[in-house]
Amino acid sequence: MLAKIDLEKCNLEGPRLEALNEDLEAEQQFDEETQRNMLTTIQSRSEITDPLPLSQFIEPPFETIEDDESDFLPNIIERYAEDLVEEVDVDELDQEAIAPIKTIKYKEALEALDVLSLFEQQQAEGSDEILRKISAIKTALQHRQSNKAIQL
Repeated sequence: MLAKIDLEKCNLEGPRLEALNEDLEAEQQFDEETQRNMLTTIQSRSEITDPLPLSQFIEPPFETIEDDESDFLPNIIERYAEDLVEEVDVDELDQEAIAPIKTIKYKEALEALDVLSLFEQQQAEGSDEILRKISAIKTALQHRQSNKAIQL
């Protein structure tokens, strides 16, 4: 919760500062009234004897919490990652990493784009935007192919 001093540090002047201070005071009064109502309700119950003041219950003066934040991440990972991690065969991964990627020639890529363009044209809800993008990609590949041929 903001204190009056914090609002004054924001260099707010005049009516804005006064309005914020009034809002802050109204909020504090509401909180105090709510706490009094809660305390009255607690005291009215016969089974509760000698209740703590609400402020002490919320922030006990005798309790200090000392968390080592460095422990959080490993604990969270350990607790929740067990279900997500799958058993992986390391040898299988190595084989996949070594497997060469099939080389596709420009002609094959351009033919695939023609097929994709034809597919999009046949769709009832076909999109002109998609057709333009396919055409732009095809043009870029053709340009790259011609530049590569010139360089050779």
